[in-house]
Amino acid sequence: MTLAPLRILLALIALVPPPSFGQNDDDDDDRPRTSARPASPTPAAAADHPHSPTATNATAAAPSAGHVRLSPEQQRAAGIAVQVLTETRQRPEFSAYARVADIQPLLNLATRLRALQAERTVSRTTLGASQKALERTAKLHKEDAASARSLQQAQAQQAGDAARAAAAEQQLAILRTEALQQWGATLAGWAFSPSHPTLERLLLRQDVLVELALPPERTMPAGTEQIRLARQGDKRHTVEGRLVSAAPRTGDITQGETWFAVAPADALRTGMRLDAWVPTEADAVAGVEFPVEAVLWRSGKPWVYLQIDDDRFERRLIPAYTDHGARWFVGTGVAPGDRLVINGAQLLLSEEFRGQIPAEDDD
Repeated sequence: MTLAPLRILLALIALVPPPSFGQNDDDDDDRPRTSARPASPTPAAAADHPHSPTATNATAAAPSAGHVRLSPEQQRAAGIAVQVLTETRQRPEFSAYARVADIQPLLNLATRLRALQAERTVSRTTLGASQKALERTAKLHKEDAASARSLQQAQAQQAGDAARAAAAEQQLAILRTEALQQWGATLAGWAFSPSHPTLERLLLRQDVLVELALPPERTMPAGTEQIRLARQGDKRHTVEGRLVSAAPRTGDITQGETWFAVAPADALRTGMRLDAWVPTEADAVAGVEFPVEAVLWRSGKPWVYLQIDDDRFERRLIPAYTDHGARWFVGTGVAPGDRLVINGAQLLLSEEFRGQIPAEDDD
C-alpha cells in the first residue's frame, strides 16, 4: 500500500465517533436508568406518566426516586399490602444509660428496720412497766410501806429501761438517715412501710429496680413519668419504665443526674446494663408511624414505596426517622393520607430495577 492511500484510511478512521458504553453498572446508584426494554406493559402507558422510569425523561424528572407499575391482579398475586398513614404526635427523646439495681441492700435495710422497730416496741413496753413500778414504789415509800432500797431498785430499773428505749430510737433515726442517703426519701419510705405494694413486687421479682444515669449535659424534664428501656439498644423489644424518684448518689456510668425507675422484670436480670430513652421537654411534633417492615435499604439509605394510584408505586426516600424498634416515627418524606406499602416493598424494588436491565440481545 502506498503512502497516500494509507493517509486517507487513517483520516477516515479518525472521523468515526467512539462507541457509547451505556449506563453505569454500579448497583449502588439509586437513580433509575433508561433501559432498552420497557418495564411497563406498553410504551403508551409510559408516555401517559412522564415520571415513570420507562419514560425517556425519567432520569431528569425523578433523579432520587423510581416508579413501578403492577396491575391489581399482579398486586394480589404478589401479596402487596398497603396502609393509609394517619397523623400522630410524638415528643423527641434523648438517650441515657441504665442498670438493673441489686435491691438486696434495700431489703437488708428493711430487715434491720423491722428488727429495730420490734426492739423499740419492747423497750417502750418495758419502760412503761418500770415507770409504773417506780411510781407505785415511790408512793409506798412515802407511806413507809416500802424501803429506800426498794425505791432505789425501782429507780435504777426505770432508768435502764429509759436508756434502752432511747437507744432504740437513736438507732432507728440513724437507720433512717442511712436509708435517705443511699436510696432517697421515696425508696426509704418503701422500706419503712409495713408492706408497701411496690416493694412487695420487687421482692417477688415481678418488677425490677432500675438505676438511670443521664448524660452530664442533660437534666430530667419536669413531669416525666415514663421512660423506655432495652437491652443492647434493641428498640424492637423495649419495656416501659415508671420513673420513681431522683437517686441521691451519682453512679459509676456517668457523672450526670441519676434516677430510680421500676420496670417489669420479664427478661431483665440484676446487674444487667440497659439503654434508656427519655422524652424531652420539646413540644410534640406531628408525623406518621409505620411498621419497620415497610422500610427497605439501598445505598445505605432507607426507602419506602407509596401507592400513587391503582397500579403505580413510587419509591420515596426517608430523610430522617425515630427508631422505635418495631415501628418508625417519621416527620418528613411521607405524610398523613399517603398509602404506604407495608408488605412487598422488596418485590417492588426488584420489579423497578428489573425493567432497567438491557436485554441480552440488545446492541
